Amino acid sequence: MRRQRRESEFTPPSDVCPHPEYWHTGDCETTEQEVVELIGAFVRALQPELVVETGSYKGVMSRAIGEALKRNGHGRLVTFEVDAALAEVARKACRRLPVEVRHESSLAWMPTEKVGFCWLDSGIETRVQEFERYYNSVRQDTC
Repeated sequence: MRRQRRESEFTPPSDVCPHPEYWHTGDCETTEQEVVELIGAFVRALQPELVVETGSYKGVMSRAIGEALKRNGHGRLVTFEVDAALAEVARKACRRLPVEVRHESSLAWMPTEKVGFCWLDSGIETRVQEFERYYNSVRQDTC
């Protein structure tokens, strides 16, 4: 387990986040641990068959999603990372989990089945395009 640091080491207080010291992370790019745990809980509760994640980075969120899917007993994650070295780190983090780490742009792929949960965490410059690309593939029902 990596050393967790306070988000305030990387993020100054602002109107949007007046207390960054409340959150914890491994580094300035990894999603905060509290958010990772929340997303894992969403995946457990929603029971999706297909989860899509963009921006795998080092696989911290990918692993949490993969562990939730494994506990669910069904489902899989397809996650995208454009950096080859980071994609390999994410693959290692997700060994023996129902996770497919793809070293390619999230905009180069289109799901062939409905997406039960989608986590868009790529570069900010592509998130709107990802939202538009995947919107019609996301399940609109609750069960």
